[in-house]
Amino acid sequence: MCIFLKYFCSVLAFTLLTSALTIQAQTFKIHTPFQEDSLRTVLRRSEPDTNKINTLLELGNPAMNITGKVVTDLDTAYKYIKQAEALSKLIQFPKGEILASFRLGYIFLQRGEEEASRAVVQRAIDLSGKNSYVRLEAQGWHFLGDSYNGLDDKNFFEKIRCFYQSVQLFEKSGDMLGAADMIAQIAEIENMKGLNTAAKGNLLHALEIYRSLGKESQYINQVLSRVERFLENYTEALDYGLSSLRIALKNRDSTNLSFIHLGLGVIYADLRLESEALKHYEEGLWYSRKQKIDYLAANAVALISQSFIRAHKPYQALDYLKKMERELSNSDEGSKRQFIEAYAECYTALKRFELAEKFIIQLIDFWESDPDQSVRMFGHQTAGRLYANMKMYEKSRVHLEKAIALNAKIRSSYAAQHQQLSLFKLDSARGKYVSAIAHYQNYKNLTDSIYNEKLSNQIADLQIKHETAEKEQRIDLLMKENLIQQSILSEQNFRQYVGVTGLVLLLCLLAITFSRFQIKKRGNALLQEKQNEINQKNESLQNILLEKENLLGQQRVLLEEKEWLLKENHHRVKNNLQIVMSLLNSQAAYLQDEQALSAIQNSQHRVYAISLIHQRLYKSNHVATIEMSSYLREIVDYLTECFNEPQKARFDLDIAPFELDVSVAVPLGLIINEAITNCLKYAFPDGRTGIVTIKLCHTVEKKYQLTIADNGVGVGQGVDNIGKHSLGMSLMNGLAKQLGGELQIENRNGLSVNVVFRM
Repeated sequence: MCIFLKYFCSVLAFTLLTSALTIQAQTFKIHTPFQEDSLRTVLRRSEPDTNKINTLLELGNPAMNITGKVVTDLDTAYKYIKQAEALSKLIQFPKGEILASFRLGYIFLQRGEEEASRAVVQRAIDLSGKNSYVRLEAQGWHFLGDSYNGLDDKNFFEKIRCFYQSVQLFEKSGDMLGAADMIAQIAEIENMKGLNTAAKGNLLHALEIYRSLGKESQYINQVLSRVERFLENYTEALDYGLSSLRIALKNRDSTNLSFIHLGLGVIYADLRLESEALKHYEEGLWYSRKQKIDYLAANAVALISQSFIRAHKPYQALDYLKKMERELSNSDEGSKRQFIEAYAECYTALKRFELAEKFIIQLIDFWESDPDQSVRMFGHQTAGRLYANMKMYEKSRVHLEKAIALNAKIRSSYAAQHQQLSLFKLDSARGKYVSAIAHYQNYKNLTDSIYNEKLSNQIADLQIKHETAEKEQRIDLLMKENLIQQSILSEQNFRQYVGVTGLVLLLCLLAITFSRFQIKKRGNALLQEKQNEINQKNESLQNILLEKENLLGQQRVLLEEKEWLLKENHHRVKNNLQIVMSLLNSQAAYLQDEQALSAIQNSQHRVYAISLIHQRLYKSNHVATIEMSSYLREIVDYLTECFNEPQKARFDLDIAPFELDVSVAVPLGLIINEAITNCLKYAFPDGRTGIVTIKLCHTVEKKYQLTIADNGVGVGQGVDNIGKHSLGMSLMNGLAKQLGGELQIENRNGLSVNVVFRM
């Protein structure tokens, strides 16, 4: 499965890139333009303290999207991070200095300045150790290891060394999941180097940690599936692959589904279950196109064309390639290379070698223009394989020798193994068996040599002992032959007797052989019956699996239809509420009475708070819950803009990032709408300024608290008479009871509204 080897390399490169830092996964996120504007507003009003440092670090996030593309302006991010670093040193905040160094290291790495990246990260590691920040120190070693790229042995050992340091520190900090994830990444690198036995051991260890904590990991199961396939344990490979798929569907996490389906497709192809393989290839293609991962979509197309070729349908494979090439953008070089290689495979299968060679030449041009020596090396290996399939052995050898020459500089043991194996196959095809055996011995000697230096020495000792024993055996044999020669004369008299005896023994042997043949024949008949029974059971199991997959597909379609209908419902509700707001606005234009106009405006604010929920539900992937942090920020921004006096009050929002059901979010939004409206109207009269604090947090199990407090003038006549007959206070009381909570108001250094409710 040559196409899959490319799939494997591209998948691994993507995985290592997007999992480049644990700290990045936790703190580096993509901001919307609205969020960035909000952060800049907070930054302008911030005092020189830790909150300002955290804001600068948020603005300096060097984030990337799902395809691994950096979506941040690195120069702008660098400016913010340097400000955060300087302020951290000024106020002696080492944690901020460490986090700033991590981000600077990432930026240097993106610019190709590897040494600068390692230097700044090493400084952060030293500072973490000095201040006993064990977990940050673990993350630093992880980041330092990710700065070593390539397949050469030096980078491999440095990466492994750093990752093992990270594992030890994660375990020391008590973060066993972090340690397990690091162990799994070590295993993935070992898999990339061809050390599949070692990789399997580490993955099983990581999986055991997850299970001991009562958790599951689709990532570890996915990599285990790939490793077991390389070890040719297809039952285990299929089991782990299906487990990974089950966990992803259970968690509704589609991020990795394209990789999981393609991996399962390759396993089914190895098992010669082409219909199952094709189904998973098509699923992988669907998710790749949905997530706009062009190179992976191209890889899925190449795998599907390979499936057609194996089914002896090369013309259908060629038509499919042409059709998909028109549909996919193929904007990146990786996608173009995969299509070119797939065309070369197709034309080779069609025995149109001149066309096939044209595509191989295009591939060579691609590889030769790449500055990365490892890319050029693997390119020449691929060209050697394709020429060998076309039986152009001389050209095949030329490219394999170029790959070997490049590897002399790169010094990759993994690549050397495959080069020797390719030369073995090439010489075997040409009938050069002596050199083929030599290349195969070189291949075996290189296998797992990185982790088995001691074992290699033991094997060498055994070889020496074996050669010594062989020489001694030859000496003994020569001595025996001499004795035999001496005894030949004395045995001449017995030749006739021996001949007769031999004939009798031969007849006995023939009789025994015939008897054993009859017994074996009967045994084979019984075995054939058992085999037929097993085949029938396998067919039944296969039918059950197909039915299960069909049901799962139908379930997915129904779920998607349900989600679409719910979104359409929210969209229509939002539109209707917008119409209500427009009608209220039109009504307000004809009103002269201030109280009536105020009532109309208050109603508009309440309707907006409800319509905002339906708008977010329509645009979100979650059709039943609302993320409260961004929702409440939008309400605050809307009300501030409506009253057109943002200089009066500065809002300090402390809202935990959790999601609540719509039935809870609507009353909360209306309560906050009423409370903020009162603050903006009455808390800061005569041009006064102040702060309005909004806090929403999870206090105890299933219990939440909402607080809206200002440091304004408060209410002079006491709490008991606050808004006694006002509609807003009645609404807040009623909404608090609807939540099953209680409304509490305090009139001390301003006005504070508290609602404690239970979910």
